[in-house]
Amino acid sequence: MREFLAHARDFGAVRMKFLSEEQKARLAASLLRRVGESFTLRPRGEANLYCTTLLEQEISKITEFSPQYFELNLAVLGGEYLAPKAFWHYGGVEILYEW
Repeated sequence: MREFLAHARDFGAVRMKFLSEEQKARLAASLLRRVGESFTLRPRGEANLYCTTLLEQEISKITEFSPQYFELNLAVLGGEYLAPKAFWHYGGVEILYEW
C-alpha cells in the first residue's frame, strides 16, 4: 500500500453501506478473480477497464448500481468517464478517509 500511495496525489476510502456482508464477500471474490487484467482507459460505450469501471462492473452484477459519469473533452481523450469521486456522491456510501 505504501508503494501505491507514494505515487498518488489523492486517496480515499469509502464503506458501501448499500451492500450486505454477503454481497461484500462476493464482490471481494469477484475482484480477486480479475487481478491481472489489462488496464484500458476508454470512454463509456467502448471496451474499457480502469479502477472505477472495474468496481462498477462487479458491483452491478450484485445489485443495482449506477454512479454518475462525467464528460471529458480533451484533444487525446473524449467521452464519458467514471471518476472516483462518483463513489463519494453515490447514495449509501460512507466516506471513511480522504487525503
